[in-house]
Amino acid sequence: MYPAGLANPLALSRAGAQLVAILNTTTTIFGIPALLLVTAPLVVRYRRAGGVERQQLKWFAVVGFLVGPTFAVAIFTSGFTSGPLADISKAVCAGAILGLALLPVAIGLAGHGRTLAAAAHRATPPLRRSRSRAPVA
Repeated sequence: MYPAGLANPLALSRAGAQLVAILNTTTTIFGIPALLLVTAPLVVRYRRAGGVERQQLKWFAVVGFLVGPTFAVAIFTSGFTSGPLADISKAVCAGAILGLALLPVAIGLAGHGRTLAAAAHRATPPLRRSRSRAPVA
């Protein structure tokens, strides 16, 4: 990458690389249980919610159930730097990021779903049945 005799000024020393490895392991060990603990208030909030808020939390849960395992696969395959597992890791990570990017869209659609349906209902005139009159003899 660099010409011979020129050192990378941003390269980590051996101690820096070891520190990054330790922090990576530590965050994985504490991050997974913390993620599970974070879901408990969402369950309580869902049980107490009604209407639009409940729909938004449903969509949040759907995206979480789709993106969560995707991130897990990305984390466990992130150590592979070459071969087919590296390609899988890159594709899965991109899918997880795309899923997280679409999370606000899903929540917004859930929140506006009833509003859009109500607006469409108001804009459509009701069908009126005409009374058929019997012919007068």
